[in-house]
Amino acid sequence: MPIYGRLPFKVEADGRRKAISVAGKPNAGVAWRVVGSRSHPSPDLAAWLEQLGEHTMLPMGSSLKLCIIAEGFADAYPRLGPTCLWDTGAAHAVVLEAGGRVETLEGTALSYANPSEKLNPYFVVWGH
Repeated sequence: MPIYGRLPFKVEADGRRKAISVAGKPNAGVAWRVVGSRSHPSPDLAAWLEQLGEHTMLPMGSSLKLCIIAEGFADAYPRLGPTCLWDTGAAHAVVLEAGGRVETLEGTALSYANPSEKLNPYFVVWGH
């Protein structure tokens, strides 16, 4: 349930508000829609994707990837490279409000509780 009792929304070009929510886990036999970094591919990411199974990849830059999950246009965003807390904080809130999760590779919620930390650990944004 959203924090403020309303569904999150985005504002369309014509000024109308459109409710957003994550897509949910893909059905068996349906390829995962994954967003990933356009500029930070890595062997770790390739290995993670291999474990995930059948998928399509949409590369893009910025924390927009989290918002793509929140809108339901993708199912997962593995970030297996460096990001700073300020790169993800606001978009993380949008994902949570839309019903998704942002977790470390160990499955715990990504935390901002230690202000002396500047970098996030590796994480995955899930749209379910």
